Amino acid sequence: MRMPILLPLVLSVLAAAPGCATALAGRYAPDEHHVYREIDGTRLEIHVFLPAGKPAALRPAVLFFHGGSWTRGGPQRFFPHARELANRGMVGLSAAYRLRGTQGTGVAEALDDAKAAYAWVLSHADQLGIDPARVAVAGGSAGGQLAAGIALLDPVPPVPPAALVLYNPALDMHPDDFDGLLGWAVRPRLERLFAGRFDELSPTRHVRAGAPPAALFHGTGDFIVPVEQSREFCARLAAVHTLCELFEYPDAQHGSFNFGWGRHYQDAVRETARFLAEVGLLPAIPEVR
Repeated sequence: MRMPILLPLVLSVLAAAPGCATALAGRYAPDEHHVYREIDGTRLEIHVFLPAGKPAALRPAVLFFHGGSWTRGGPQRFFPHARELANRGMVGLSAAYRLRGTQGTGVAEALDDAKAAYAWVLSHADQLGIDPARVAVAGGSAGGQLAAGIALLDPVPPVPPAALVLYNPALDMHPDDFDGLLGWAVRPRLERLFAGRFDELSPTRHVRAGAPPAALFHGTGDFIVPVEQSREFCARLAAVHTLCELFEYPDAQHGSFNFGWGRHYQDAVRETARFLAEVGLLPAIPEVR
């Protein structure tokens, strides 16, 4: 797959994307905060959004990972999504992970943290009122790679995710897919982030039978992570007879599904809830007639 000519900007644009972490944290305050891991002097937190009322049974959950080129950003980015789904009956969670911009780490370390966050959720399922067999993982951009990596990249957890929800996910960033001068421009930065482990850390290349059902959201105007990445991922899931729903948004740019960034946030949340209902993680949503 060949990448658009604007993709030398891929990592710098992601890293420089405008942030509104303080506003999101204030408007969408989590109900609980927990440290799920301490590593190399860094305390990594997971933020929990609980549905209202006392549960009659263990509830499904969804764990989000933010984007930012594995370099910057924070879990606040998915606080709105987590709260919206908590309002519909799921336990919503959003986790931090180590970043190149603050800890000097790369994709492998971020994935290791994401797997640790998922394992923490399962091991604390009783405490959180969660059904461990009904935990979806979700993420945007680099966070989409982490979410898919939990389900597809070895070691796969003993209790795999029940579903994937991926927003403009970076699923295959091999520099050999970049042409000539373009490949020369992006290869050094990708080499630092992936440490040469492109095949090993690209979820698309590890799609297998038994993968969880997935919903992907992607804009056709995304010049940072092209929509072809989501199309290829869905095609590979379909080839192993796994449900994959791809929602394409004409001319939409990268990050259009983030709260406050574009006009597609509400539609994406609505379709996310519909998909999660379809795979049995939320009550069925009545049709509007």
